[in-house]
Amino acid sequence: MADVENVPEINLVREKEPNSVRNLKIWVIIVGSISQFLILIYSPYKIFMSFRADEAECNDSTTEPCTNPWPFTTLSHFAVLCDVLVFTCCPLYYLVGLFFTISKHRNPGKHRKPASFHRAMYPALFPTVYCYLYTVYLLFSAVDRASKFYLVPYVWINVAWTSLVVIIAGYVMVVVCVSIDLCQHLHDETVNYVRMVRVLQELL
Repeated sequence: MADVENVPEINLVREKEPNSVRNLKIWVIIVGSISQFLILIYSPYKIFMSFRADEAECNDSTTEPCTNPWPFTTLSHFAVLCDVLVFTCCPLYYLVGLFFTISKHRNPGKHRKPASFHRAMYPALFPTVYCYLYTVYLLFSAVDRASKFYLVPYVWINVAWTSLVVIIAGYVMVVVCVSIDLCQHLHDETVNYVRMVRVLQELL
């Protein structure tokens, strides 16, 4: 028992990364977290518009106003549930996984293997890819409108603006993928750190 108590405290010092690499990692994490936070803010609007679309469809399908307080089918409820899962739960999982992965990387502990919080970040690809594809759809719509009204300057401004939005959305999608891979790398570093400390303590 005395030998266990006399085991010296081991603190391994990680090799300091170049500032350029460190700043790039910070930028990737900031862009990824902000993008998911914006999707999380956008989710109530998306869900509200789903309800409005179903209500409008109900009113258009009958000659009389729709008096049913819940004029939605089972398919409509399923669509709203999917919106909640994709646009609320997935970004929330990303932010939680990112927070705990970085926290464990900064304070890894010395005796317990950290949980794989980074795996909770993968579902965030669903809303991110959806937003990118939606911007592509807007671009095609703008180009189609410009082909019909090619003499109107406004439509070409809309095409240029939508093209810029597509580029930004594609960049954000790539950064989110890189951030997930970065958190995988941070988790592996944390696991190796804990394993190395444990081996050194056993040797001592």
